[in-house]
Amino acid sequence: MDSAAMDEQPAHVKDLAAFLIRHHSDQLRAIALSRDPKLHYPLYVSFAELMDADPPLSHLVFSQPIEYLRFFDEAALWAHKVTLRDLDGFDKGIKKEFIHVRIDISGSPLECPGLFLFKITIIIFSHFFQLVIRSFVIKRWLMSIFGCVKVETFPSIGRVRVKHRGILLTLKGTVIRSGAIKMYEGERKYMCQKCKHEYLVYPELESRNSIKLPSYCPSQRSNPCEGKKFTHLEGSITCHDYQEIKIQESTHVLGVGAIPRSIPVILKDDLVDIIKAGDGVIVTGILTAKWSPDLKDVRCDLDPILIANYIRRTNALKSEIDIPDDAIVKFKQFWSDFKDSPLKGRNAILRGICPQVFGLFTVKLAVALTLIGGVQHVDVSGTKVRGESHLLLVGDPGTGKSQFLKFAAKLSNRSVITTGLGSTSAGLTVTAVKDGALSINTALSGPLLSRFDIVLVLLDTKNPEWDGVVSSHILSEGEPDKGNHEEDLANIWPFSMLRRYIHFVKGYFRPVLTKEAEMVISNYYQLQRRSATGNAARTTVRMLESLIRLAQAHARLMFRNEVTRLDAITAILCIESSMTTSAIVDSVGNALHSNFAENPDQECILANNVHLLTHRIDAKQERLILEKLRSFDEFPDTNSMQ
Repeated sequence: MDSAAMDEQPAHVKDLAAFLIRHHSDQLRAIALSRDPKLHYPLYVSFAELMDADPPLSHLVFSQPIEYLRFFDEAALWAHKVTLRDLDGFDKGIKKEFIHVRIDISGSPLECPGLFLFKITIIIFSHFFQLVIRSFVIKRWLMSIFGCVKVETFPSIGRVRVKHRGILLTLKGTVIRSGAIKMYEGERKYMCQKCKHEYLVYPELESRNSIKLPSYCPSQRSNPCEGKKFTHLEGSITCHDYQEIKIQESTHVLGVGAIPRSIPVILKDDLVDIIKAGDGVIVTGILTAKWSPDLKDVRCDLDPILIANYIRRTNALKSEIDIPDDAIVKFKQFWSDFKDSPLKGRNAILRGICPQVFGLFTVKLAVALTLIGGVQHVDVSGTKVRGESHLLLVGDPGTGKSQFLKFAAKLSNRSVITTGLGSTSAGLTVTAVKDGALSINTALSGPLLSRFDIVLVLLDTKNPEWDGVVSSHILSEGEPDKGNHEEDLANIWPFSMLRRYIHFVKGYFRPVLTKEAEMVISNYYQLQRRSATGNAARTTVRMLESLIRLAQAHARLMFRNEVTRLDAITAILCIESSMTTSAIVDSVGNALHSNFAENPDQECILANNVHLLTHRIDAKQERLILEKLRSFDEFPDTNSMQ
């Protein structure tokens, strides 16, 4: 864009270009020195800085973003050419074709309307004499400013209304869906057959990206041209990257029973593919509506949609969990204290998971193993084998499924909580049938169920012993004189420390299977394949991969780099709890009634099948699993492995 072409631009383009050159020369220089001329480059501008430099112009950008953001992009290209000219003789810059100005409203006075008005008042008094000269213009400008301040610029997604349409709006939420990257036609050039004037036509999102030609020639000459015939210039079509995502308001800011709302967001050019599902984001953009195609005798649908101009991840700091050296020392000291009773130490960690829920040892163990996960690797064929575990909780209402889901979402670096028809506000609820197959309990097909490493069916069955334990625990909470040993152990691992521990073991340990662990897992898998009651859809290679992932996760939980026989047995017991109709151990028990053992390392169970009811891992339970696996001649005797 030469000086002659710049003279034909609106005055606001010149002002915006001058602002960019004056305040963002470093970014312009970095863009000029970049090597790829075909990429789309972002140029980040703080709205607070723009407001300090030119308040009237900042208001126009805020109140008329569709027009003035396009002016900003044109100004960025002109400022880029000025930067290239200044670089001659020093560094060799490369001309870029696509530069997009990204406006960051966060931290600006728009976040606080009262502060915005106060800042405007200060500016008025500081420029009093200039304002007197342009009193009429300033009066209109102030009226529009005060009118826009009445509009909430940072609403929650559920409070987005028609009044927010057409202004620069900022929304905060969690990405629940990330669509595929597509390509769309961004602009097309036409020429008037009468005056030969060339102009660009942009697609209209509200009309499904259709391009509508003007009724008359848009030439801005002194003698208006009234031409109505236009010719499309070949080779003038410019295509852009396009991605549609959906963000949902955070559930922790909602009231009890409230349903989280969502809104689709369109990402273009450099904003494409920079976020993933589960990311917390702050999006600044323009609220508009998308109409369905016009069809005869069919009602038109109108859906709100946000065209993003700027997007920032809010969980960037969350993913980088600070683990100080003293925390690592505490982890090592903890396992040093429980060196002779490692399972008791593990149970102390598990008590810190969802401490408001009493018991449910099996579920807490499954949640911990799922959050930690196994080791991701690439096999000999180059296929990536995932290390993340998948957990499915189904069962009767009031069994704590939502509590575990919410707690796991807080522990995880990236999470999405969604709802379903007839479900609780935190997760999907499925009706469970006693002694029914998993495909019946969940209404999910076998191939889909096989993708879950653990599937726990929580049945609220009658159990006098369990009901007595739970009622005693609830009643004892109101008696301060009685100490609660379980709560004391849970206090050892508060939420912040537990989150650091999970993040540390995931990044520090890469457990390797020992020969004993390999033999246990291999023989169990073969035994399941031979079982007459086995589910063919469940007993696939995916089960073997699940066993390996769960064993590795348990080794990480136990703070070691080696998968032992105990880790393999724990993984098998988790799988056994999932296979309610094809378990090799009879009467695996209800996961809802599982409790913590007082001394899991040494306790001997006297009553028949009590160990299966409480679902503890001790010496006798380990021998029970190993005896089932001794049907193979090559499997060594239990005593020789201890």
